[in-house]
Amino acid sequence: MDIDIYAKSVQLLERVANSVHDRDPKNPNLLTFSLSEIHIVEDWLKELLKELKE
Repeated sequence: MDIDIYAKSVQLLERVANSVHDRDPKNPNLLTFSLSEIHIVEDWLKELLKELKE
């Protein structure tokens, strides 16, 4: 089973951003994440999967 960790990281951060936006939809400032923040989540997911395999 191959999982695209990068894609899952982006998807997770998009869901977080959408959730924050849904709380205050009138706020004109969209929440976005940088590439380095995506890599932080990607690394965390890799560590989690490694732990689950052990």
